[in-house]
Amino acid sequence: SYPSSLLVSCNISSCVRLAPLKMLAAVTPATIAVIRYYDQDPAKVGLKPEDYFRYEVKLVEVKTQEEFKASIEGVQLEALREQSEQAFWDYLKENNITEYTASGLFFSKSVTTQGAMPQKGQTACIKFVASYLDGVLLGTSDQLGEVYEVAYGEGKVLRGLEEGIGLMRVGEKARLVLPYTLAYGSQAYGSIPPYSNLVFDVELVEIK
Repeated sequence: SYPSSLLVSCNISSCVRLAPLKMLAAVTPATIAVIRYYDQDPAKVGLKPEDYFRYEVKLVEVKTQEEFKASIEGVQLEALREQSEQAFWDYLKENNITEYTASGLFFSKSVTTQGAMPQKGQTACIKFVASYLDGVLLGTSDQLGEVYEVAYGEGKVLRGLEEGIGLMRVGEKARLVLPYTLAYGSQAYGSIPPYSNLVFDVELVEIK
C-alpha cells in the first residue's frame, strides 16, 4: 500500500519536477513532499545547490485539462464582471450622471427639445458615437452612412440603445451609459470583451 507521506529528492533539472505531483494521485490527502529543484539559476536567487524546499501538499481534486481550463476561465470571468461593475459606478460618479431607468440604463441629455418621440413601428434616424467607458472609440454612425436608421421597437439593436432612443425627442442629444447587461452581456462579441459597459452619444435626427 502507499504511505500517507512521501519524501522526494529531485535534481536541479526541471525534467523531474512533475514526478512528485504524479505520485500524489496515488497517496492519501495531507501528503508531505520535500522537493529539491530550481526554476532558474540558483545563484541568481541566492540559493545554494544543497538547499531544499519543503512543500505540504493536499490532493483536493483531480481535473482533466479541459475541466481545469474551464474553471480558470470561470474565475477570470467572475473577476472581470466585478471589475466591470465597479468601473460602471465609478464612471457615473465621475461624470455626475444620475438619471436612470428601471432596467439600469443611465442617461444625460445635453440638448432638449419639444419634438416628437419615436413610436413602435417607426424608424428613428440617429447619429451616434459609441465608445468604452475609458473613451476608446468603438464606432460611429458616420462609418455606416449619413444617419443610422433604427426600426424602433423591433429589438434589432442593443437593448440599452433602443431604450435610450425611446427616451428622446427629435433634435435632442443624449449620452447613454449602458451596463453590460444592456449591451452584449457576459459574452464576447467580435473584438468587444465580455462584460463591456458601453457609452453612446446619440442625436435623434428625425423620425419616419
